[in-house]
Amino acid sequence: MDRNLRGNHRFRLNEDSASNDDGKLLIFVKLTDSCMKAIETYIKQNKKANLSNIKFNLTGGEISIPINNNDKKTYSFQISPEDKTPEVFQCIKQINRDQLESCGLIEQRINVQAQEDVYSMTRTKVSEFQKHEELTKKQ
Repeated sequence: MDRNLRGNHRFRLNEDSASNDDGKLLIFVKLTDSCMKAIETYIKQNKKANLSNIKFNLTGGEISIPINNNDKKTYSFQISPEDKTPEVFQCIKQINRDQLESCGLIEQRINVQAQEDVYSMTRTKVSEFQKHEELTKKQ
């Protein structure tokens, strides 16, 4: 199965399964860059033991991802209902090379909260940009 949908290609959307009768809750998940990188690294290491976990509470929770033998990276997240606006998000999956299938409407959203490393990386990038701007002005 293709990991990315091909550009300049038409797909048929099978909406027969659009009714979410199977009891599944569809959630839109928005990760920070560092959380995504930690997940990708964990997957690439192809660990046999599943040491990662997700804990939920009423309004959020946390994702724990092992980064080496004894250390874990933990990311907090919030859960909120998806806005009921005219722009409704639908979850789709690719069935084969030319067909997509609707799984139903996305009902909730998980937003992973940024950690201090994201803020320090942003500060560093802004500082580098300002230095570059000063050099450009001088030239």
